[in-house]
Amino acid sequence: IHLLGYFQRTEFLNEEFEKQLLNFRQKRDSRGLEMVNRLKLYYDIEIDIAQLDLDNDASLGRPHLAKLIQEKYSLPFDEIFRRYLGKHSKAYLPSSKIPTAEGIQLLKTMGALVVMAHPGEYKLDISELSGLPFDGVECYYPKHTAAMTEKYIAYAHAHNLLISCGSDDHGIPGDEKHGVL
Repeated sequence: IHLLGYFQRTEFLNEEFEKQLLNFRQKRDSRGLEMVNRLKLYYDIEIDIAQLDLDNDASLGRPHLAKLIQEKYSLPFDEIFRRYLGKHSKAYLPSSKIPTAEGIQLLKTMGALVVMAHPGEYKLDISELSGLPFDGVECYYPKHTAAMTEKYIAYAHAHNLLISCGSDDHGIPGDEKHGVL
């Protein structure tokens, strides 16, 4: 489950939280480097991550790899994910995750309001998550149908949760996988 943490103040910027973020970043970077090796091994796609200019010390992710592939091989972004970086690909490695309850607790410990991102994207029904202490639900999302949006709004009202909207847009030109608000 993807979590959105909304902070009102900067008290969360402490050593414990920074340590957690560094751990996540190191795992993502290691995953990205191994995926680069697998792209070469299985698909003869050779990219150089040294060419990346990661904004705000962002961690290496599949969208960054796709950008390099797109620049070098002139392939459409969605095709890159479909053929080379998707879950079915030999180059794909799953991202590191923590249990949802642990992620919620971490964010709440740091003073965040915790919102469940794009519930329509999960294989389970939102009611299966009702025992988790979310503060809100991302009800408005480009891939949600009108019926889904209404369902999540009703759920939020029934559970006294905040209602949010989002697109999951990663700001990458040509990325048709994520919606735009």
